[in-house]
Amino acid sequence: IIKKLAKDFSTDGDLKKSMLLVTAALCCVDGVVDQAEIDKVNELGQKFFKDKYDKNEFETLVKGFLSTIDFSSENEEIIIQREKLINLTATSMRQYAKSSLDDKIAYYSFLSEVALSDGEIHEKELDFLNLVSECLEIKDPFDLKSIASNKSNPNKVTSNIQIESDEARNNSSQAFA
Repeated sequence: IIKKLAKDFSTDGDLKKSMLLVTAALCCVDGVVDQAEIDKVNELGQKFFKDKYDKNEFETLVKGFLSTIDFSSENEEIIIQREKLINLTATSMRQYAKSSLDDKIAYYSFLSEVALSDGEIHEKELDFLNLVSECLEIKDPFDLKSIASNKSNPNKVTSNIQIESDEARNNSSQAFA
């Protein structure tokens, strides 16, 4: 997908920040940050943002999301907080709704590639991508809903970022208990 739309967005610092924030949320939204997602973001970050891309900045954003909210929790209060955070994050893309159609498809492609990188699109990832497409005022150009209906990938590898953040969040929760 992205190969056709590869464009250099390295001169737009605000776009980079927005894309990294939204991509970090996308990686977290299904409750598991897969190593393939992290690797794909690093690959695409270099491709789109060149030397302006900072792997550590992205990983710090992911850790921030994961240490704030347990994305895998079924606790009703946590779900409400998670949904507010996700909605707020996705709507940061609204500022790019007036961009050219090609640019909006490139932004959406970036996110789609990340969602597909672990071999599946989780329902929560699809919901998040749909929210982003609404904010960008485009329709999903790739019909990700049909892709999402595929079975899950049994070869997923949880990232070290996920493991470390879960441990930190659990330790801080126990300290308050």
